[in-house]
Amino acid sequence: IKELAPEGIDIVFDTIGGEVQRNSYRTLKHAGRLVSIISVPNSGEAGRPDVTADFVFVSPNGTQLRAISKLLEEGAIRPAPYKVMMLEEAAKAQELSQGGHVRGKIVLKVRQTVQREVTL
Repeated sequence: IKELAPEGIDIVFDTIGGEVQRNSYRTLKHAGRLVSIISVPNSGEAGRPDVTADFVFVSPNGTQLRAISKLLEEGAIRPAPYKVMMLEEAAKAQELSQGGHVRGKIVLKVRQTVQREVTL
């Protein structure tokens, strides 16, 4: 992240917790925000008074998810339109979003290289 955004980033959405959550504070720019769905973040761990830390409680509900799935299958509802752009195009995505020329959401795709170690 420091290579792509040396000045830092606005927000971290933590889905891992623990050490990853604690280290994420270092990637935030001035007045950045860390939001976790794993545990209540301790903003004191940031060592910076300018960042905000929040927790969002997420609880999956199987009954609701099945009902939504049925509505999608029946065509009664449609997902919001979206445009997928690579993370490297984040600046362009931001310009499009602010310009109001995109209907729906913009999704930034992050490439991930997976390396596997094979023991013979």
